[in-house]
Amino acid sequence: MEITIKIFGLKEQRIIRDSWLTSTGIESETELAVTKHHVIDFNNEFDAMKFIAETDCDFEHGFEIIKTFKK
Repeated sequence: MEITIKIFGLKEQRIIRDSWLTSTGIESETELAVTKHHVIDFNNEFDAMKFIAETDCDFEHGFEIIKTFKK
């Protein structure tokens, strides 16, 4: 069985929910949402944890780690 450790960075983004035209121009309704961005895959947990510990990046909400199994 093949194991893959997937690393995702979590980032906050402003998302436009709705927009409309007014007499003064275009207005919009927005909200903040945390989105996942795939960063890298590893074959073992040690390398994945080492990558997270040594990485200085701009993911303000940290990382999500997903372990997948494949036959």
